[in-house]
Amino acid sequence: MDVSPGLAKKISLLATVIFLASCGNGGGGLGIPGPWSLDVVYATNRGSNNISAYQVNSATGALTPVAGSPFAAGTAPTGPIAVAGGYSAFVVNSGANSVPAFRISTSGSTKATNTGALIPLADSPLASGRFPVALVTDYATEALYIINQGDDSISAYKGDVTMSSLTAVAGSPFATGTTPSAVTLGSAVYVVNRGSNSVSVLAVAPTSDVLSPVAGSPFATGSGPTNLAIDPWQKIAVVGNSASANVSAYLIGTGGTLMEVAGSPFAAGTSPVSASIFQVRDASGIDHEYVYVLNGGSNNISAFSVNTTTGFLAPVAGSPFATGTNPTFLSLDPTARFLYVTNGGSSNVSGYAIDAPTGALQSLPGSPYPCGTGPRSLTFDHMGDYVYVANGGSGDISGYAINAVGGLPDSGALTAVPGSPFSSGINVDAVTTYTVTWNPSI
Repeated sequence: MDVSPGLAKKISLLATVIFLASCGNGGGGLGIPGPWSLDVVYATNRGSNNISAYQVNSATGALTPVAGSPFAAGTAPTGPIAVAGGYSAFVVNSGANSVPAFRISTSGSTKATNTGALIPLADSPLASGRFPVALVTDYATEALYIINQGDDSISAYKGDVTMSSLTAVAGSPFATGTTPSAVTLGSAVYVVNRGSNSVSVLAVAPTSDVLSPVAGSPFATGSGPTNLAIDPWQKIAVVGNSASANVSAYLIGTGGTLMEVAGSPFAAGTSPVSASIFQVRDASGIDHEYVYVLNGGSNNISAFSVNTTTGFLAPVAGSPFATGTNPTFLSLDPTARFLYVTNGGSSNVSGYAIDAPTGALQSLPGSPYPCGTGPRSLTFDHMGDYVYVANGGSGDISGYAINAVGGLPDSGALTAVPGSPFSSGINVDAVTTYTVTWNPSI
């Protein structure tokens, strides 16, 4: 099997992470200081123009502000921060046509200096196009891509190995479709164009990093596409279509081209806000793929099983599954057993256990769980012990321990952690978790 340089780098990084995890938090029998890790939760505060940072207490799940938090982040920082390889972090300024760039405090020689604090890079802020709304980083190729909704374009930057110094790619920004709203990385760069009901697929030139449309791009979607998700094997892509109440499915071809599968688009609920594709493993060790479409208008989740050969989506028995009012965000926990949904209208979180062989969803004990006002997104610690919810209306973060209700192990149920909710800034837009590691013995 041929392995591209970018994929080889990703495999190397994954191997490093697995090695660190296998070492544990002690140093072994030789008395050598071993690896240490700390989860940091970042909250993007659009109304107060900053980012709040918190260290996670691994024993209780409580959040403690990082020294210096909150950190200035330009005008109207929007969406989650994007972290590149443990070195740098970026967020879009939808109000200032720029991207603040930070060095994450992780390089000290002691635990005390590995705090997760955000230090502005020398190049910060980076220029974008008009009204940037989303970005993504590709550490394997040292690239940063920014979606500019105001001028229908994508800005591209090339970074050094630590992503601490970035240079605009020649010819950037590059044209997209109308009203680009989301960007996803795969074998190409995928831009979802809400205004022109399409996906632009852009190839990255090997040496210049210039972006150019692949053959057939842009590819048609349903009306009002929201996002594009790719399965773990880079074979199938799905797009949620908010205005046409359905989900489009595609087989991914050479160079990232999209071929719509037979029967697509598939009917979903009213006003889908996202489509996600997940792989889960049953008790026999067999992997299954499912698509979950979060329907903001009909307050439910449409679930489909995926034929991994043809890409066909078949409704799961019992679908759709009820959520709270005005669901806004859906995520799979790190153990790939539970789904959690933030409900913006009812100010709570719905939790579900996934039946791996069928994809059906079963409400967790005690679900839905109350949170702050207007929840928008959620994130987990890296072990899957805690979940944190960004409450845009009440300007705080709700924290929960997973599997802690009634002493039931592996139930997926949520219980508020000590001190929850935790104060953040004004109009919290999103939360992200990053794991700081320190390993003096390597």
